[in-house]
Amino acid sequence: MVRLWIIVVFACFAVALGSLSLGWSKSGSRPPQEENTAVGGHDVQTGPRALVDQEYHSLGVVDPSQPCEHTFFIRNAGDAPLEITKGGTSCRCTVSVLPAQDIPPGRRGPVKIASNVLQVDGDFVHTATVLTNDPRKPTITLTIAGAVKRRIGASPAAIVLSNLRPGDSASVESTIYSQAWPNFIIENVKSSLEGLQWELRPAPADSLQQLKAKSGYQCRMTLPGNLPFGPFRERLTMTVRSEQSGAETRVLELPVSGSVLGRRTVYGQKINSQGVVGLGPLRAGEGAETQLTMNIRDEPRCVRVLRVEKEPGFLVVAVAPYRPGTDKAGIYRVDVRVPPDAPACNYMGTRAGKLKIVLDHPTVPEIDLKLEFAVLSQQILNTP
Repeated sequence: MVRLWIIVVFACFAVALGSLSLGWSKSGSRPPQEENTAVGGHDVQTGPRALVDQEYHSLGVVDPSQPCEHTFFIRNAGDAPLEITKGGTSCRCTVSVLPAQDIPPGRRGPVKIASNVLQVDGDFVHTATVLTNDPRKPTITLTIAGAVKRRIGASPAAIVLSNLRPGDSASVESTIYSQAWPNFIIENVKSSLEGLQWELRPAPADSLQQLKAKSGYQCRMTLPGNLPFGPFRERLTMTVRSEQSGAETRVLELPVSGSVLGRRTVYGQKINSQGVVGLGPLRAGEGAETQLTMNIRDEPRCVRVLRVEKEPGFLVVAVAPYRPGTDKAGIYRVDVRVPPDAPACNYMGTRAGKLKIVLDHPTVPEIDLKLEFAVLSQQILNTP
């Protein structure tokens, strides 16, 4: 009986399947299938596709009189025409050539980028952007870079003279050169620093070779010896004219900066930049002392202390060579001491004490310092 039921069920299923197949055959159709959207597990590329083998190109060292341009190629790796239109550019870059028509699939088209380097000296990086109808890459930025031979330059480009001794003049040289002009003339040399002297002579061949220059001058500058104490920032300005046809001119500014040391310096752990020696508030009977270093830079450096003036009078001050023999170099030690038996007092702020060291030096006749300290009375200390 069970076997009979199995046979009946199987027969019914076979009849139903045959009917379904017959229906498809009569209609000439096939069972519905999902659209193939993948090949080998990757999305099928449809529409235009922009590919650029090189988006950056270095032109190396270029002459300012020569064209500065490069042609890039954009390839269409898609299956529909690729449109290319102009986008934005940097201030000195233009797109001079675009494909004449849309780029067919499998083909490529040129994009020519040109840069204006007439006013450029040295390194440059210029960019241009093109627009495409490729939704995956709607913009393409193309870059050209290089180094324009300098029409005029200076080496070093800035003069820095640090820690000049007071009263001393200083001389320094800079090479004024051109990598583009075979010959040039320097005119209208002006200095913002009164007393600065300069001298021009042809630059040595080895200096020009190191700078890869075609022509140049050696500029020797001498600073005056009467510069005031502190930092200075000046400049030497000159007009440079090419001897080639067209007589192109440039203005070159050569910065000259530095600092002049003070004729004397006093420094130590307890002295600030305003020359105030801080000994702090002191308990009665405590006392305090500090050691300062005094440096005389003007000649003669070996000095004699004529007298020491101090306020308050109970301060103990001694001046001596820092070590045996350092007086010849102008280096002395100044010991300042508040003795333990100093009375209660207040020499803080506007009531600061004073210390004057009078010397026999012609340009540094005296050294003035202020001292801040206070000695608390025993009565204040005992107040609960």
